[in-house]
Amino acid sequence: MAGKTKNRRTGGSGSVFQDSKGRWHFRKDMGTDPATGRRRPPIEATGMVKSEARARFQAKIAEWERDGRLPTKDGPKTADYFERWMEEHRTAVNPTTWRNESSWMRTMNAIIGNIRLNRLTADDINGMCRRLRRTRKSKTVNTYLAVLGAMLRTAKRDGLIADDPMENVGRMPEDRYERPILDVADPAKVIEAALAEPDPAVAVFDSPDEREKWALMFELAFTTGMRPGERYGLMPYQLELHHGIPVINVCQQAKPIPAGATIPDWMEAEHLDGAIWLTKPKTAKGVRTVPIPQGLWDRLWAHIVKWGVPSHGLVFTNLYGHPIRRDNEEKRWRRALKMAGLPYVDIYSARHWLATAPLPARAPWTEAGPAWRGRAPRQDARRRPARPPRRPVTDDDGLSTTRKSIDTPRARRMRVAGVWIIGLRFGLFERCRPVRRAFSHIVAVDAERHLPIHGRSTHRCVRNRR
Repeated sequence: MAGKTKNRRTGGSGSVFQDSKGRWHFRKDMGTDPATGRRRPPIEATGMVKSEARARFQAKIAEWERDGRLPTKDGPKTADYFERWMEEHRTAVNPTTWRNESSWMRTMNAIIGNIRLNRLTADDINGMCRRLRRTRKSKTVNTYLAVLGAMLRTAKRDGLIADDPMENVGRMPEDRYERPILDVADPAKVIEAALAEPDPAVAVFDSPDEREKWALMFELAFTTGMRPGERYGLMPYQLELHHGIPVINVCQQAKPIPAGATIPDWMEAEHLDGAIWLTKPKTAKGVRTVPIPQGLWDRLWAHIVKWGVPSHGLVFTNLYGHPIRRDNEEKRWRRALKMAGLPYVDIYSARHWLATAPLPARAPWTEAGPAWRGRAPRQDARRRPARPPRRPVTDDDGLSTTRKSIDTPRARRMRVAGVWIIGLRFGLFERCRPVRRAFSHIVAVDAERHLPIHGRSTHRCVRNRR
């Protein structure tokens, strides 16, 4: 008994044994995971030679102590734990976000990475912010702090730090920024310029079909406020009719994902071509239904029929049939702005133009669309004949019949729900002038009611221009 007590291993150092085949095992229990409550797999190293197995085991112990998976007296360095947290965080965000956050992490590690995690203070973080502020905007620094705060909250939950130093760090005051957008009448000029024939020396492979395609793409951007990836991934099956109103069911986007990136399952990504993948929209609220004018609906289907696009094929492709990339549209966008004599604004500003322009001017081209293609507006042969009025019109302005047809309980509920506001916004009631005049008082509405139509990313722009 005395000999066994003398050779007993140190408590907590793990177990060592040799199996029936002569292989040595070094094993250490890791306890339970504080995040899930389940037992974590043990640290184990094996080898036919005891010294080799011990060396492998000690190397694993050192690696786990370095990144904080195994608690020690001093704790891990901030850089080591940050790298481990980023790897565990990889499947929680999309690949583009993870790549950006990894870049921000490396920038912060260059300043505070050598400090032990349990010794990191608010003064250290404030000093880092002052250094970053020399070359970066306050908004960028606050984005860095958001990632650092998420990492420190996880470290506190894992028991590596007692207090979160981010609780004593304030956000840096951000400079007011307003995205430049075009004027009310400028979108029509841009689309006309996209249809104009350019200099042959500038556009060698240009053609009327290509110009019509890009004019239709820009019209779609100004009319619907769809994000660039949502327009690039548009397919014919997304064009729907809801109670006779043409709409686009925005449920997907074409997104470039670099090769070798980890794509989480929740993105429901489907490979299209090269580095382009078909994924869900940017946010959960990005899945929405957007009404469009009848003229745009007709031009989209004419384009689809002309090029024989299948139901689940891309409506817009490049000259070689591949998905459109951002640089393709940027080149056409710059050319259209230059030919129209307008200052440069980002293509994404079309989304903000829709959210901030006055309501009567948001779809000024709904009736003149065919004229941009060099054709006269055709008469709609499918239009139903006018129904006789329910009773003689007695008012001078001719609105009594209209009032009777819309002043029903269901119509009042629709007005409360904002259906008429959506119709006025997208020019769906261009053919019904009395109704448009009768509801002209609804134009002055709160901008917040428009945000669900195109997501929440334009909230700041609407608030600044209110």
